[in-house]
This record gives sequence, structure tokens and C-alpha cells, in this order.
Amino acid sequence: MKFKLSILVFLIVTIFSISCDSKEIDSKSKDLDNDISDEIVNNNLDRLDIEEDLTLINYTDESNSFSLNFPDTWKVVTSMAQLFEVFKDSLSMESSIAPVLFAIDEASGDNIFVTLEFTELYEDKPQLIDVNEYANKEVEKLREYLFESESSANQNIIQNEVKFEDGTYGYRIEIYHTEVPLLQILYILINPSENGWCGSLPFMFTGSLSSEEGNEINLNKINKILNSFKVEKAPPNLDCDKRETLSILNNIYDE
Repeated sequence: MKFKLSILVFLIVTIFSISCDSKEIDSKSKDLDNDISDEIVNNNLDRLDIEEDLTLINYTDESNSFSLNFPDTWKVVTSMAQLFEVFKDSLSMESSIAPVLFAIDEASGDNIFVTLEFTELYEDKPQLIDVNEYANKEVEKLREYLFESESSANQNIIQNEVKFEDGTYGYRIEIYHTEVPLLQILYILINPSENGWCGSLPFMFTGSLSSEEGNEINLNKINKILNSFKVEKAPPNLDCDKRETLSILNNIYDE
């Protein structure tokens, strides 16, 4: 069974609105369904030929905070203006969560959605995020919203620690939906180096795909994409020993 794009987008917006503490999901999610076929031009592309004759393209978000590799057959949106327009009624300004990338395999409906949370960067001296506490709060929201009982949530949410070669670390959370055959893989990460804004900028990205039997190939592809995550080079004046340099309010680095 292949999921209709509209269903997947609805579920993505639902998960996003949970993170934003939104009380309403707007029908504007249909705009992403209509616009996704128009691939946004990305100036930071690097084609990579890898095994299984799969050609990957490296996409960098507009803020140049991170990059991910996607198959060249996927449609990828990195325009924050377009994503903000689609998700504007699911945004919570208090949380400062921004949608920064959406990518989809139109043949299967499998997709990746990425958000950044800038809340801590609005402090005078942004501090290192406690990613364990952060992830646990997100999981608790999912447990309450998606599952009717604690036992069902315990059975269908699997949380594990992860670490990347560039020092990025955090949690991989697998969510097995019970009402539809859907698996969502949520990564919540920070990077304590200057390139990761000294751990003050949480990265959250979700891969969604069918959880039906026989879908191992697509699961491997989603995992390959998620595991290609890499933080990009930070502005030159950031200094983890001088936390005030991380603050958006100070705006002391040259663009």
C-alpha cells in the first residue's frame, strides 16, 4: 500500500504542531501537496554516486546550519519562506521552532521533515541544551497525543541514544502508529562545537514511511538519508567559551 501524499503531510503537520504546542492544524498543509513538485533550486549541491546505483544530492538548508543527502529522484524544498507559508498556522512564536526542509519520494510517499529551534539563541548567553531532557519532553507529548494508554505508548515508541562522527549526539525515536501502518523515525540532536552553535541549537528531523511488511528497502533508504546528517561551518566569530557570541540578540558576527 502506498500512502497518499495528503495523508502523510497531515501526519507531519500533526507531529510538528505537537512540538509547537499548537491547538489548531490548518488546511494550508494542502499547499505543500500542490507545491512540492516544484523543486527548489539549491546552490550547494554535490552529486554522490554510491552503491545500488543510487545517486545522492547533498542539500544544505537556507541558514547553512546542516546538510543531508537525498536520492536525486526525491523532491526537496529548502525555501523557508515557502515552508513558513504552509505551516504558519501551526507555528508557536514562543517556541521559535522553524521548518527548514521538507523532502519527499513521490513514488512511495516516504518523506523527511526538518525543524530547528532557535529559542535558546535568543538568550543573552545561550547555554548547552540538555538533549536528554529535551527529548524526554518531546516523547511525553507524543505519548499523550498519539496513544490511548501507557502500555500502548511503551510498546510503540522506541528511544535510543545516537552519536555521529562529527560529534553530533542525541536520540533516535521510532514511533509505530497504531491506526495506520506508518513508521516515523524522529532524531533530536545537538552538536557542542562551534559548528553546532555550541549545543544551543536543537536539530529535529523526522523520516516517515509505511510500516508494512516488505518495506525494508525503503526503510534502509530513509536510514541512509537520516544518517547522512552533518552540521555545516558556523559563522567565524562564534566561541563556545564566550556564550554571548551565540546570541541572535547580539548579532555580532558578519554575515
